[in-house]
Amino acid sequence: MRCNTCMGDHVFRPQPPGTKVEKARGEGVVRPKARAAPRERAEVRPFESLFSERALARARRYSPKERFSEGDVVEHPTFGLGLVEGVRHDKIDVTFKAGGKTLVHGLGAPASGA
Repeated sequence: MRCNTCMGDHVFRPQPPGTKVEKARGEGVVRPKARAAPRERAEVRPFESLFSERALARARRYSPKERFSEGDVVEHPTFGLGLVEGVRHDKIDVTFKAGGKTLVHGLGAPASGA
């Protein structure tokens, strides 16, 4: 069968059983719709329970220039209070009430251990 995109000849296979088909806008091209894998259910905790036993008065104002550690409470100007749950070289994973966000940290600060 001739491909409408590259004008080459390809062997096209029918879609696997149970796969929905979606049409691309403005084109007659038919693409299979991806099926999401089932997710494992994570433990659901109330947001406020993240801050139990942590001093909210000592929350640090978020700045990309500051360095943070796991367990730090941050105050972000847009997302509000959050808890640092993961630290990588130049990024931190913070859980806010609106959900998890990945933020940069330590920009312009000398790398530790250098």
